[in-house]
Amino acid sequence: MKNIAICILFFSGFVFADGTPTLVLSKSVVDEATLTYTLEYDNTGNGTATECTIYDQIPEETEYIKDSGTITVGSATIWYSSDGGVNWKNDDPGTETRVIKWKLNGSVPPNGTGTVKFKVKQKQK
Repeated sequence: MKNIAICILFFSGFVFADGTPTLVLSKSVVDEATLTYTLEYDNTGNGTATECTIYDQIPEETEYIKDSGTITVGSATIWYSSDGGVNWKNDDPGTETRVIKWKLNGSVPPNGTGTVKFKVKQKQK
């Protein structure tokens, strides 16, 4: 049987994991001229997590900075939505982005960790 973990992170940090992997997500932000959001994931379970996707919404009062979505361990396909997650593109539309998702390539072994990041700036009034 394949161990699949589905990770969903919105503002509240809600996580749903199915199977023996247990993925824990935490979110932090560094407040400077641009805000850098850091989402850390950690497989605290005893099984390997596969087919893991992390989602996050761009705060309403901010604009996503084009090409700022990154991953620090392994690799991921990054997808962008400008309509709240109804439609997705893997071509970064920049400030139109409202939701970003990272589809992790490969798996997260027990005790495996990683970090995804993105940057925003305050919307101009």
